[in-house]
Amino acid sequence: MDISVSLLNELRKWKLACPPNEHDLVFPSPDGGITDHDNMVKRYYEAALKKAGLPHFSFHSLRHTNVAIRIHSNQNIKYIQEQIGHGVPPV
Repeated sequence: MDISVSLLNELRKWKLACPPNEHDLVFPSPDGGITDHDNMVKRYYEAALKKAGLPHFSFHSLRHTNVAIRIHSNQNIKYIQEQIGHGVPPV
């Protein structure tokens, strides 16, 4: 997946600020473990939507929105497919 240099730098800084963890995670739980998806959505994602004054929509909808924006901006559909991890089944 392509990641901009600025995003990569921010992720590196974030990881250095996180507690060390055995799985080498970028987004560990507060105790350094694997983050529980439901807990993250309820605690952080839904709170961020509310703070931003946005209506509720699923976390997974962000993935669909990203794809729709990329298609609308005329990115190559095969490139998008590869970037989001959707492979074509073998024939």
